[in-house]
Amino acid sequence: MKYGKIEGIDLPASKIVFGCSNDIMNRGKDMGETLDAALEAGINIFDTARVYGGSERSLGRWLKDKKRSDIIVATKCCHPSILRRNRVTPKDILADFSRSLDELGTDYADILMLHRDSARANLGQIMECLTSLIESGKIKAFGASNWDHTRIAEANACAERRGLAKFALSSPHFGLAVQHGDPWGGCVTISGDKEDARSWYAENGIPVFAYSALARGLMSGRHSPHDPDIFKKFDRPTRRGYAYPDNLERLARAEKLAAEKGCTVAQVSTAWLFFRGLDVYAVLSQSSPERVYENAAATDIELTPEETQYLNLERDDI
Repeated sequence: MKYGKIEGIDLPASKIVFGCSNDIMNRGKDMGETLDAALEAGINIFDTARVYGGSERSLGRWLKDKKRSDIIVATKCCHPSILRRNRVTPKDILADFSRSLDELGTDYADILMLHRDSARANLGQIMECLTSLIESGKIKAFGASNWDHTRIAEANACAERRGLAKFALSSPHFGLAVQHGDPWGGCVTISGDKEDARSWYAENGIPVFAYSALARGLMSGRHSPHDPDIFKKFDRPTRRGYAYPDNLERLARAEKLAAEKGCTVAQVSTAWLFFRGLDVYAVLSQSSPERVYENAAATDIELTPEETQYLNLERDDI
């Protein structure tokens, strides 16, 4: 496992993040064996959210008999609801976060992210609220999920003027498969033609928690790019986001390169993230101990610039 540094977090942060939004944990069920495997494999970041059903509760039960200081818990707040689209307010931050701590069974979270942005959000008030949570010891760092990089820059400039803490990380979509459509609404990607966003992240050194890094299973290696019915095997958000011919070609190339390197499609697709000039942490939903160990090994795979360009359709051969 390879590790990085996130401002405000004392522990080295694993480059693979255990994504706790999965069918088992979202139903509040036990996934202890797989979570244990993650720790054994060197994964120490566990990413959940208030809106992930029973995920926080499931993670919290597992945390009870673990050494809390060895684990980085990241959760998210302020997701819009059907009745209230604008939920990016100090009141909503505190209400959601209080419930998160109850469900997680802990008195602090290492990282708190705002799950969505709102044009009506008062950035000054938001940054003051998040800074107060750091000062009270309730969180160690905060970030944004699905915020455009220009808004993060605006929020951090506001914090700079007021002497407040800044966003320490961001969680947009980023992956070899381009997110062409919006899977759930309000989603932000830095893949594909988003060169301006990637340049901003590179220049500012902001860590990227890349969600749906394997395109919700499209790049997992469990499906053949030559299967004419491949897209029928995925749910609507996956089809809306990733079911496009160029992504099938990326999958075919990942399959070819994986065979040459003696590794898996998922490992090649994950490794690709770490050779694009950004400080990336791959958020992967992991269904079994075997999958955990496979994903963890992706950080050991080396790709040349030519191979990363080939995978991303930037050149025709290696």
